[in-house]
Parts: sequence; structure tokens; C-alpha cells
Amino acid sequence: MLLSNLTSLNRLSWLRPFQSFLNSIIKLPTTRWILFNNGKHAIIRSEKDSKPTFSLAYLTTQDVEHLLGPKPYFGQAKELGDLIPDTTPTHDEHIPTESIRHRGPRVVFLGLHEIGERDATSLPSSDFTDPETAIQKLEGIPYFSMDISSIGLTDEGLHSFLGNTTLGRDGNNLIWSDPKPLSPWLDAFTADVFASARSMVDWNQRNKV
Repeated sequence: MLLSNLTSLNRLSWLRPFQSFLNSIIKLPTTRWILFNNGKHAIIRSEKDSKPTFSLAYLTTQDVEHLLGPKPYFGQAKELGDLIPDTTPTHDEHIPTESIRHRGPRVVFLGLHEIGERDATSLPSSDFTDPETAIQKLEGIPYFSMDISSIGLTDEGLHSFLGNTTLGRDGNNLIWSDPKPLSPWLDAFTADVFASARSMVDWNQRNKV
């Protein structure tokens, strides 16, 4: 997993060491994914006034979970299925291995898109270092991203996957595309999220261990 530098999303940096937090938010029905395949990304192609229009495809965890590999998704211990337990880090201590993921495609947690006004009990405060409390206070949309080219799906498999997503079953035409057709259709928020997702996923692809 790699950290992002988003300005539109709350990175929740103080919660990233906790596998319990990441394993919880990845399962939320509100969680959305930006998916890549060898540099191309999943988009929705529509028609307006006989001209094609494009939008970014936000997929659900239910759509992508069969591509993620074995559970646990984060905090993967040496033995398959074993979980590295959370511990509470001391001041200025960083324990990145507690949220480690070394089975399945590399996953980037982009951050949380906060919804509504903040108040004294809102999640985005470093005071909420307890993962369980943080999950209870979470208000917004968590965003993840990954490139699935390492899975080795055929062209037919990639096409079938898009058609079987929630968006695909709802009648949307999902395709794999390079960024050029999508760029003119992006609003500021989506452009920011997409740019960071693309940058982080590309870095992961070029810096494999």
C-alpha cells in the first residue's frame, strides 16, 4: 500500500498503520474504487446528442473483491490467512508493517471524501487514533485504487468483468481507456482524485519489489 498526496481527500494518515481500520473501511458499501489495467482505466462511455461522452467509473468493493486476493486484505502475516495484530504506536513512531499487504494486487488507499460540516465529534481529527471509534465516526466516501494487470485476465475476461460490475449490470457501457478521452469531462474534484490515483498506481507498477 502507498500513501497519496491528495488535497481533495482526507488522507487519514494517523489511522493508516492500523490494519483493522483499513480492513473495515474497505468493506463499507460507500467505498469506491478507481481501477486500472496496465495504465488504462475503467470509464463509462455514453451518448449525448449523437456524440460520445465519458465519465470515470467508480466501482464498489463488491465489484472488485474477487480480484483482491486472499483475506485479510491488510495486515497479512507470513502464513496465509493469518493477521498481524494492531498495536498502539508511541509518539512519532510509525509501524507500516501492521497494515502490510503482500498478496494480491497492490492497493492504494487514496483517502476519505468528507461529507457534511465538521463538528467536535467528527472523524477528521488525529484524536481518533482508536480504529473502532474512527469507524463509528466516519462520514464520507473512502476511495481506493489498484491496477489489475498482474492478475492476468484475458481481454475477454476484462470485458466480462466490467459488464458484471454494478454499473455494468445497470446498463452502463464500461470500457478500458487511456486518459485522453476522459480528461475534458472531469470536474475539479474528480480530476484531482483521478490524477493522484493514476500517479500512485503508476509508481507502484514501476517500483515492484
